[in-house]
Amino acid sequence: MMAPKPASAYRFGECSADPKRLEVRRGGSVVALEPKAIRVLFHLIENRDRVVTKEELIAHIWAGAVVTDFALTRVIAQLRKRLGDDAYHPRYIETAATTGYRFVADVTRQHVAEKTATTPRRRVWWLAGPAVLVVLLAAAVLWLRRPNTNLATAIRATRQLTNSDAADLFPAFSPDGSQIVFSSNRTGHFELYIRSLAPGSEERQITFGGQDVIQPAWSPDGQYLACSFQARGGIATMPVSGGAVRYLSESGSGPQWSPDGRTLIYSPYNVATVLQANRPFPAATATYLMSVAADGGTPRQLTYPGDPVAAHSNARWLGDGRHILFVSGGGIWLMNAWTGHPRKLDLEDKCLNNFAASPLGNALYFTTPCASSVQGLYRVRLGRDWHAQKAELLMPVAAAVPANIAVSRDGSRLAFNQEMEQSGIWSVPIDSSGAPRGDPRPVVQDLSQRNTEPDFSLDGSMLAYASQRQGERSVIVAANADGSAAQIISPPDSSCEMPIWLTQGRCAYYCMPRALWISPLHGPPQRIAQKSKAQFPQLSRDGTRVVAHVRDASSRRMRLVVGDVNAGEIRFLTPPDRSIGYARWSPDGRWIAAEEEHGSNDAIVLISPENGRIQTLVDEPVHSWLHDWAPNNDQIVFAGLRNGLWNVYWVSRSTKRVRQLTHFQSRSGIVRYPAWSPRGDQVVFERQGLVANIYVADLR
Repeated sequence: MMAPKPASAYRFGECSADPKRLEVRRGGSVVALEPKAIRVLFHLIENRDRVVTKEELIAHIWAGAVVTDFALTRVIAQLRKRLGDDAYHPRYIETAATTGYRFVADVTRQHVAEKTATTPRRRVWWLAGPAVLVVLLAAAVLWLRRPNTNLATAIRATRQLTNSDAADLFPAFSPDGSQIVFSSNRTGHFELYIRSLAPGSEERQITFGGQDVIQPAWSPDGQYLACSFQARGGIATMPVSGGAVRYLSESGSGPQWSPDGRTLIYSPYNVATVLQANRPFPAATATYLMSVAADGGTPRQLTYPGDPVAAHSNARWLGDGRHILFVSGGGIWLMNAWTGHPRKLDLEDKCLNNFAASPLGNALYFTTPCASSVQGLYRVRLGRDWHAQKAELLMPVAAAVPANIAVSRDGSRLAFNQEMEQSGIWSVPIDSSGAPRGDPRPVVQDLSQRNTEPDFSLDGSMLAYASQRQGERSVIVAANADGSAAQIISPPDSSCEMPIWLTQGRCAYYCMPRALWISPLHGPPQRIAQKSKAQFPQLSRDGTRVVAHVRDASSRRMRLVVGDVNAGEIRFLTPPDRSIGYARWSPDGRWIAAEEEHGSNDAIVLISPENGRIQTLVDEPVHSWLHDWAPNNDQIVFAGLRNGLWNVYWVSRSTKRVRQLTHFQSRSGIVRYPAWSPRGDQVVFERQGLVANIYVADLR
């Protein structure tokens, strides 16, 4: 018999890459990479004798799709993370500044024999016959004893429906299951698009005008869409083929049609106008649900505060047209839509906020529960009397996180968007006047869920920031000012945030449950007793004073308090009729900068810690989120939302002049927490991006 022809794979370091199987291994284990990342890797390896330009990679991998450099940067970051590479000390992929990338590792070819059977099939069957019969008999018994749930047992196939470098979110099936409607910000605002599931079809944009239309839901007769209009606020319906928009409520989010198409249920609160990573998220203050007739009329209250106690959200109709499911307190509740009386389902896991129900109500689909460390798409079957069985993993994922699940009307398909976040600490170089003198660049860049809240040591030589990976606690990391030599300095088994450098090289931060910790440069961290329950506490640079805010339970207004750390004395600094919080001390301790809430917008104010005098520095109908001062005690640096784009700005305390430092154009990204180096040569900040695409899974 002829020997199998060997297949050739690339070998570099502890990794191997098989071009025939499109498989990458590290240390013998398969590396989870998205298809584009695998293709980028092979293209770099096959052209390792030269620098491959960004333009060439985008043209070769994205095949003519209009994407930005961020899509390629995200893929390179994923490759480095999964292969154990480092952008600053590259073993495999080296960055050629402003040009592209080069594969720098030594590569050898490895021959891998194809897996072929050497025993005739008839002989294998004969030898395995008794075992096969036992298996078949056991399977028959299990089949006869199976629960009559009419459910698919697994996902048969999954395919990517959209290929966007923006945030494609909130998919919903047409009634016949042949099309998907979704919301995307690829034009700069969230608009609705429709895509047929037929091979070779393309998206068709159906809304225009920048109203930020999200959360579409298809009517059972296929003629209308219900959605949430962010710009105006409220629930509205519109013909799928185009036509007038009918507003049904003055506010609201998450509309869902009843099976007969006559009624919509929704949350009465608008989706938050601020986008976290340009991703809308439901308001946490919703405490009840509403319903309204699809042809208009007066909305009526469906659930009531306190029954259940926690906020009510994510309402879903069941196929019988009588029952709805909704989330409250992390659990899922069942209620008759007309008679009330909610009851809690006996689910073993409480983290099921992002769920969808099968048409018959005999299964729930949801993303990773909090009791599991495996990211992915899950299902829990519901038996008689709504008894929940153990959650089962349908589809594990590596870096991209599934969300916004939808189930087709016949129960044969799932749709969801998978989200890939890229979080890093970036730096923009500045001159002595505070003007930018170069383009921003990443200092810390990886696929952690969050790298945030950077702060410089008083001499500008070190940087501390909070870092959190998916499913893990947030830790405090100290590094050199260029991001090198990073090490965790917070105590183990604690979730910590808000680092700030003090004198003598000490770094203070807060860990849950709320407690102040201080880490010296050399030695173990120390816990400092704290009696106050004030929020967002910030220490002065000498570590002797603290400023924080407390929020009134009824008015929800914030008031600043200041106090002495050692004496424990705290006094109110701002009046009760103004909502001021999120304060920061100036380096010399003579001033406090803070944010004042004006409805859904924020102003930057300056306050004297001695007499409480308040001056307004920035007051525009947008968001201005401050974080730090310049070493000259004059400029206050902040993240600002202007024209739908997040960028870094500063405002002068003395002149009220505002200067823009970055000019990002991506509407699928945010900047947060800018920090000014005491050396006056750079401002660092968190930059977080979100790319999401729509996927469809066929159930077996």
